[in-house]
Amino acid sequence: HIVKEIFLMSRNEYLTTGEVARMMGTTKNTLFHYDQLGIFSPEARGDNDYRYYTVRQMDVLDAIITLRELGMPLPEIKEYMEHRSPENYATLLTKENAVIEQQIRALKEKQKWIQRQQKRIKTSLTTNPDIIEEVSLPGFYIAAHHVSSSDDKTISVKVSELLNSYYESKETTGFTVLYIQMERDLARGAHNLYHEVCLAMQTPPKKMPYRILPASKCLAAYHLGDWDDISLAYDRLRSYMKQHQITSSDGRFYEEELINATMTDKQSEYLTRIIVRI
Repeated sequence: HIVKEIFLMSRNEYLTTGEVARMMGTTKNTLFHYDQLGIFSPEARGDNDYRYYTVRQMDVLDAIITLRELGMPLPEIKEYMEHRSPENYATLLTKENAVIEQQIRALKEKQKWIQRQQKRIKTSLTTNPDIIEEVSLPGFYIAAHHVSSSDDKTISVKVSELLNSYYESKETTGFTVLYIQMERDLARGAHNLYHEVCLAMQTPPKKMPYRILPASKCLAAYHLGDWDDISLAYDRLRSYMKQHQITSSDGRFYEEELINATMTDKQSEYLTRIIVRI
């Protein structure tokens, strides 16, 4: 009773849940939740179980809010709050700093991928699809699945399996999907027998198996429109190579979709690049 009387006499020194929520930029429900979990509890309780906090508690709440903004789970915050010390706080900040640095690296990789896509789209919009040109390609790290099929469903399943592996591995580098046909198959008139589907990445994946495709000079031909008649672009490219006595260095032709259904609903606007390393 004496404690309650002292509390009633000094109530003006306390903050209500609503006042704390407004002061700290949080919500009353969040404070109730923290109290239930034992992370942050009021200094006193009044009539009807009203919660009352002191100004001195705001530093503690500010630390909890900061840790939540850094992405720390509530159980870990509770563990720290129960054993807080300057040494433990320094260790905690070191750990969180490492997490942030990893996130920054991932964001930078995503930004690079976005910038490459922007550049590729800008170039695609001004490309003459009738030309055959020499291009220089950087090296790639290739994660591939064997296909050996001309069936669209089979190819789509293999691409999906690669993408699932990519996302499950939590890779951060961007990628380009490549479809590979073999020169020996094209020579006998098989223009849609795909040997492999690949994810081409400019940094090595952390968990996916890969091989290195070195930087090289290439010939590039383009196909505008749906893929049903892409054989015309292959014939045009192979005729050019024969006429100029140019040979493939690895016997592979790489298809890359520059403009596809992600960017347009008109198949007549699809643009595919066919690359052969020379």
